[in-house]
Amino acid sequence: MKKICKAASLASLCVSLAGNVCAQQPLPLSLERMFELAETQNRALAVMDMAVREAEEGVRVAKSSRLPDMDASLALSYLGNANVFAREWKDFQVAHLPHFGNNFAFECNSTIQLWITPKRDMSVFFCYVYLIVNSTINLSSIMSVYLAFWQTWEYMHYAIVLALLVMLTTLIIYNDKRVMPPLPLYGIDWLGMLMWGVVGLCVVFVCTYGEHYDWFDSFHIRFATFIGVITFILNRWRASFIHHSYIFYDLFSRYPMVLMLIGIIVLGDTLLAPEHIFEHALMEGVLGYDSLNVISLNWVGFLGTLLGCLVVYVLFARWKWPYQRMLMIAFLCYIFYLAYFYVVIDYNLPKEALCLPIIVRTVGYVVMATAVLTANTSLPFPFYFCQAVCVQNLFSAALAGCIGSAIVGRMLRVVQKMNFTELCAGIDHLSPLPRQGWEAAYGMTQAQALLESMKEIYGILLLIAIGAWLFAALFHPAIRPTRYLHPLFTTIRSNLSKDMLKKMRAEKRTEME
Repeated sequence: MKKICKAASLASLCVSLAGNVCAQQPLPLSLERMFELAETQNRALAVMDMAVREAEEGVRVAKSSRLPDMDASLALSYLGNANVFAREWKDFQVAHLPHFGNNFAFECNSTIQLWITPKRDMSVFFCYVYLIVNSTINLSSIMSVYLAFWQTWEYMHYAIVLALLVMLTTLIIYNDKRVMPPLPLYGIDWLGMLMWGVVGLCVVFVCTYGEHYDWFDSFHIRFATFIGVITFILNRWRASFIHHSYIFYDLFSRYPMVLMLIGIIVLGDTLLAPEHIFEHALMEGVLGYDSLNVISLNWVGFLGTLLGCLVVYVLFARWKWPYQRMLMIAFLCYIFYLAYFYVVIDYNLPKEALCLPIIVRTVGYVVMATAVLTANTSLPFPFYFCQAVCVQNLFSAALAGCIGSAIVGRMLRVVQKMNFTELCAGIDHLSPLPRQGWEAAYGMTQAQALLESMKEIYGILLLIAIGAWLFAALFHPAIRPTRYLHPLFTTIRSNLSKDMLKKMRAEKRTEME
């Protein structure tokens, strides 16, 4: 249509010029010059040409937004031998460690969000995120153990270099095209970010080494706690008068839902803490599994991740089930996992009996994590939403797991001492000598105390999970993941096209003047 209008305008202009030429004396212009003047001076043709350029720019913007923006980095390091000191810094031993290390990182910006879900449906996007993250964790652990067992640990370096070559090839094939120039990192609260990092490091240190240093009886734990509390107070006080703080001062007071979601994350990681504390001790210390048998259960976890993402995609993303129902499904999975181990834990537990609870546990984790992150879509975009996601990921990736493991680890140590004392209460110097000897009897007593302590803690966590399920049943069931406060892909493309059109019109007006 545009070409027809353009041809018609040129034809009418040529006819009028030809009539003038026939009626008057010949003009000193060639036919090519007349067409050139018609194309440059005709306002209708200029407007049509601008519309064509606008359409081409819109197509280019749409294509560029579909392209991934990827980045890869490789870091090499050298580690010396470790000196392990006693608690009073008196005696130490040298631990020989592998000296050479590397770290490979691959980053892909949020352009994949519009690629996966053009409507910015976060229930779909977070389902994809947890599919990639959990699958990578399970498969990378399998690759590491198998390479270290069948070959040597140095083969991990070759695997990393091969992955780097694949990423570099991908970066070369996919040209990095930007719709807009990169924004400078101005106005970012770097000091606030550093202070929040110090608070997180103190929490991780206290929760990880608290049992080793006997908690607050140690100077190290007291000092780390003091630094963390003071830094947190100073950071909150500083955020009260800074215009753009790293985490807004009123984030938790204006939107208390963020604190509730953080509490759900901590509770979920506490209920799943036996995965890191009990299961490895049970499989390696009691059942006697080697590293290959233990890591082979990651295939079961990978299957649970796929099943959990499928459940979330169908029920949460497609059918739009409410948050209450998804949380109840997650807590039901936790209840089944804890009740299963509470009932069947034993010395002669076969490996196949561990598959079902691991699958159900992974499904519950994926369902809860996706629902909790998607709930942030009710917050204003972009500042409050991004900050809430940042805080929740801080707890989900680091703090919540350490806090849950510290709580359950402390419970295990206290309960195990009590059970061991009760089992040994009737043994004295008048008791007959066991057939296996006192050393074997002591080991059997320790194993029995460990199993009884695990069963008792599984029962306590089971009661907490049942209470959480009943509490989740009190939520309003009408809240569904259907409210999107993020700009859609069509809105972004329309705004960019309008901006480009205004810019081209201004340039054209300047040229004509």
